[in-house]
Amino acid sequence: MRCELRTILAAALFSFATLVSLAPPGIADSAATCALGETRNPTTTVFSFNEPQYSVFQLVRPSDCTSCTAGMAELKSATWRLRFFSSCTVTVEVSVVGASDGPCPAPDTTAVLCPPAIVQYTPSTTSSGQNVVFPVSLACCISQPAFVRLKMLDRGVCSSTDFIPFQIGLPAEECSTCRSYSLPPGQPLQDSCVSPGVVPTISVQSDCCVPTPIESRSWGQLKTSYR
Repeated sequence: MRCELRTILAAALFSFATLVSLAPPGIADSAATCALGETRNPTTTVFSFNEPQYSVFQLVRPSDCTSCTAGMAELKSATWRLRFFSSCTVTVEVSVVGASDGPCPAPDTTAVLCPPAIVQYTPSTTSSGQNVVFPVSLACCISQPAFVRLKMLDRGVCSSTDFIPFQIGLPAEECSTCRSYSLPPGQPLQDSCVSPGVVPTISVQSDCCVPTPIESRSWGQLKTSYR
């Protein structure tokens, strides 16, 4: 019986990991309780996130959502302003990973807190930037600081100059270190203040969530037994 339950749980997680969604442009859900991550408006542009296997990470802290009294936040979607110069479909993996301890948290890519969602996106216009909404996998609740990871899997027929993310340009002395990171293919993890030298404008919409009560014969009990 235990083996069967483990098989069911593994199949459920796999179905989340292979989820394919089409994320339309537009403003993120205004009904979300909190906007975590980087909420300042972009002021400059930089070529980045245009190579396959390139990742960016944005720190999110449930404690920043003061209206969530249980100290837990359910991450719903990540919004990033991008500019495409040609109409082509890109594939992006969205996941949530742990944060290291200490005064300067960094992404722990070995600790996947929420399974990845695979998102395909095609811009509706090439004349201006767009708020691209990347959905996070279902029921992604966190109680500690974590990082939302956006990883470029495939850029389709796009060339490296076909699209660039709009990012915040700040003087070096004003750049907030330990909040966002980049991971170019074949290179080590780097603070965004160092490379590419500006902060990506990734805001994460979230709602409050509470722990699943553990009752006899409940799903909460099952999750506690097999996590």
